[in-house]
Amino acid sequence: MTKSIPALDNRALNYLHVPNDLIAHQEISDIWEEAVCLTEPSQWCHVLSKEEFISCFYPFAVESRSVTRLIENSRKVWLLAASIGGLLEARAKEYLSRRIAYRGFMLDRIGSYFVEYQVANLSKKIDMNSVEQGFETTRRFSPGYHDFSISAQESFLNIIGRAMKLRLTESCIILPEKTVTAIKGVLIPGL
Repeated sequence: MTKSIPALDNRALNYLHVPNDLIAHQEISDIWEEAVCLTEPSQWCHVLSKEEFISCFYPFAVESRSVTRLIENSRKVWLLAASIGGLLEARAKEYLSRRIAYRGFMLDRIGSYFVEYQVANLSKKIDMNSVEQGFETTRRFSPGYHDFSISAQESFLNIIGRAMKLRLTESCIILPEKTVTAIKGVLIPGL
């Protein structure tokens, strides 16, 4: 698979809070290139009927007022997952343990930027596909936000299976950490 990595542009520099000077830009360019080499992007998506979603994500879907409102007028629910793998995360931790703090911190921030880029692109593809079929979608919403229990990650992993080589900690954190899961409703036309 070809890596889909964002460019080091002004948006990325702003996200990373890089000062506008030549030395800072050269240093971040070097760290960015290392991050690109350590990134193993993967994406996954699957659509369920609203009823299947509620069943698969029980009790988390019905206990969350946010999720209930999000999918209220939906006929289907998309499940999304994106990850950049664990190599970048491991290297950032290595730098931090060796007290190369700036490089470790920035590598970690770039990893967060990369995984958000992956899940945002996946979400846009779902939006475009839905529009082509005459539907609209809701915003994406992830376990751990508002009242959508982080424990819903268990449901994601049960459905994803071995597709993305993800693991779950006892506190329901997905590993590798630079992984995002989310749901998106497909709205019933006219509502």
